[in-house]
Amino acid sequence: QQVGEYEHVAQVQRFQGGIEPDDYKAQKLVNQLYNYCVGVCSANMECPADLDTAKESVRKQFGLFWPKDPWGNPYQYKKIDAQTCDVWSWGKDGKDGTADDIHVSKANLDDLPD
Repeated sequence: QQVGEYEHVAQVQRFQGGIEPDDYKAQKLVNQLYNYCVGVCSANMECPADLDTAKESVRKQFGLFWPKDPWGNPYQYKKIDAQTCDVWSWGKDGKDGTADDIHVSKANLDDLPD
């Protein structure tokens, strides 16, 4: 089924049994949290300084609580500069800086306005 310019694929067809894998869920949430943080950066003309400030800013501005990833760890946040930040999951192994870490997807970054 075509929805606008995107093709809608039912969950059952996309994943066996219609169940999203944990890494797919984590990727979606990393992208969403990043987009909310970019909104906070834009609205405040400054990105939050640290994870706790990012959590509070997203809660105040959007009414959303910062979730944990599918493996029970909080999503991570880092301020790069005044208008740039990063959001990621440690992935299944629960360790930072390893091959299974889940970062913002290139497609998500490309979809954001300049």
